Amino acid sequence: MELKCTKCGDNMDSRLANVQTNLIQCPSCKTIHKLSRLIDNQDNKPVKEKPVYKTNYDHREMASLSDNLPEKPTGSKLEVFATYSSVEIIAPPVRFKTTDLFVAGFGGFWLLFIAFWTFMAAQASIIFALFSIPFWLVGFGMVGGLIRRLAEKQYIEVDSQNITIRKKGLFFSSQDEIPLHLIDSISRKNIKLKNAFSNIGNINAKGLNSLNKPVIQMGVKEITFLENVLEIEQNWAIELLKKAVANYR
Repeated sequence: MELKCTKCGDNMDSRLANVQTNLIQCPSCKTIHKLSRLIDNQDNKPVKEKPVYKTNYDHREMASLSDNLPEKPTGSKLEVFATYSSVEIIAPPVRFKTTDLFVAGFGGFWLLFIAFWTFMAAQASIIFALFSIPFWLVGFGMVGGLIRRLAEKQYIEVDSQNITIRKKGLFFSSQDEIPLHLIDSISRKNIKLKNAFSNIGNINAKGLNSLNKPVIQMGVKEITFLENVLEIEQNWAIELLKKAVANYR
């Protein structure tokens, strides 16, 4: 059955609808509609069905998959969309926290101090001033890590073949595509920090919480996801991804 978008007029395949949330998104203009309202507004005229092409993968019924998905934590800003062919989690940028104020203030002070030190050292010798480079990197690591965490948006999609993780930030974006048959595990795991200074804002009473994050293990490769959301949201996402992968496998 085809549904017509009330904004751009293009047709939408009803199989793209999320019956759990009663929503459907137009693939052309990205407008989100109420599924029941669109069905009520449809004409009673017969609609010419598009030909159905066979694929190498059997798509499960969306209703059966949606019934098995774990319930999202109350108040969570994460979004989940389940269709016939995929499940997607969208994580918006996180909110500014009190600890972020400390990181921003300390990072700003650090950079100002290094700028002053470099200027004074350059008066004596340019070579001597070059010794400040490691300290500049530390300062930019702190401030840059904070900006990245506050601006980054993540998309995690599971279909019948892969898990795709896309991270879109203010300056950098990345994408990892993991074939389902190569996944060894999806769990929380202690990981090595690439930049400890950029994670100073995640320090709490238990220490560096950033060490323990959701990880998809693929051989020796570890791919992290949803690093910046709450632990209860991370545990929910891990359970959801496990069920979705088991369903498609």
